[in-house]
Amino acid sequence: MADEDLRKWVQPFYLKNLVHEMVDFIAAVRTIREEVSPEIAMMLLANFNWRPRITAGYFAAIWNWSELVSPIGRLLLRSDVCYAALGYCLALRRFNSRQSVDYLVEYLEYYLARLDLRFDQSDAMAALGQLDRENGICERDRLLPLWQEFANNTKLNLIQSDQLFERQYLTILDAARVVGS
Repeated sequence: MADEDLRKWVQPFYLKNLVHEMVDFIAAVRTIREEVSPEIAMMLLANFNWRPRITAGYFAAIWNWSELVSPIGRLLLRSDVCYAALGYCLALRRFNSRQSVDYLVEYLEYYLARLDLRFDQSDAMAALGQLDRENGICERDRLLPLWQEFANNTKLNLIQSDQLFERQYLTILDAARVVGS
């Protein structure tokens, strides 16, 4: 990826705290709203680097590009770069499809059983919990025993994870309203 692309599509977004820097994040989104596209997101997803990938997840979530559910879901399952999964989970949550739920469940079934791999299980659990509540399903409930064993070894707190993810997701929705998507 060219330096110019990184400066335009990645740097203004990837280090923004979606809760504490919401205003700056949304202002940055506003500056690219006329130019960003699913093709740009795919270009970012093709990079073997978490920065472009998390940004692509944010963009897909903000503009609700559900046609990216498969590429994003497959990248979540691969977990081949750190940190990017927050963007993937936000996008899958926003897409709110059966396919989104299936990717989150598959990810959690594998990664919750891997006590040696602490990745983004809490974000995936939070996204799945929101989808369960919104759609009247109970996928997360059946994963709670796996979560409990995983959380006991990692000291993660599901209530805190749910609350943080919810605040991050609300920033995505605020950004979507600002850009009219």
